[in-house]
Amino acid sequence: MQGRSRFRCMGFSSVLVLLLSAVPGRAATPTPTFTISATNVSLSGQGTSASQFTLTSVNGFSGQVGIVCSGPDPNLFQDLVLPSCSNPTQLVTVPANGTASGSMKFYPPWENSNEAMRNGRDARLSAAPVLGGLFAGTGLLGLGLRRRLHGRLALVLCALGMGLLSGAIGCLGHGGLEMTPGTYAYTLSGAGPAGAVSKSINVTVHCDSCP
Repeated sequence: MQGRSRFRCMGFSSVLVLLLSAVPGRAATPTPTFTISATNVSLSGQGTSASQFTLTSVNGFSGQVGIVCSGPDPNLFQDLVLPSCSNPTQLVTVPANGTASGSMKFYPPWENSNEAMRNGRDARLSAAPVLGGLFAGTGLLGLGLRRRLHGRLALVLCALGMGLLSGAIGCLGHGGLEMTPGTYAYTLSGAGPAGAVSKSINVTVHCDSCP
């Protein structure tokens, strides 16, 4: 009797093991995320261009992603004039299991300075009538002498300014300032609910005035 009971126990245990092994284990749920791809950029020393980027949903990710651009550390390349990239952050909405596209503009760094100069010029123009009224009472005595002195001073300052500027830029093209030719590494980064993803691209600047 004891042998039969032991045999039955062993048989029941074997069947239980087989049944448990047949039950599929619970797989870990994949984390929703996204990937980013982007094209390299090529632009002239005075031109603009753009990198086309695509965000792809992975494991059903959906939501808004902020795209930012960063370039080489300016403290390490103080003698180079490098392209700027679009700012501020671009917001792109990625659909579940789908894609979303956008573009990141690259342009000469003095474009921002030109905008500031235009704003300052507009402010000066708006103040011109007031300044004209103030200077009208100064009289015309010695005006010719002052003009000659101011003209010479302006020439000296202009020459000095151009010398300093050309030394900082390092390249003057047929149409004015140019960015420093070369290929530089930039990074497009996307941040969203699933974390952050980045993609490195090459930005190549061609010299307009080179033979």
